[in-house]
Amino acid sequence: MRVCTDPDETGKPVPEVAQDLGVNETTLASRVSRAKRAGNGRGESETDELSRLRAENAQLK
Repeated sequence: MRVCTDPDETGKPVPEVAQDLGVNETTLASRVSRAKRAGNGRGESETDELSRLRAENAQLK
């Protein structure tokens, strides 16, 4: 099960998400950053890949 704790996905600032989850703000920011570096979050590279794949699909249609 995946819990959305990424402020980019929730649209909420890190402090608000941390408070909602009952965790320390710094801990949450660190874990989100680590997940993005590991490819588990929607970092720039995943967004770029999604855009590229959508363009490829449009060409194939």
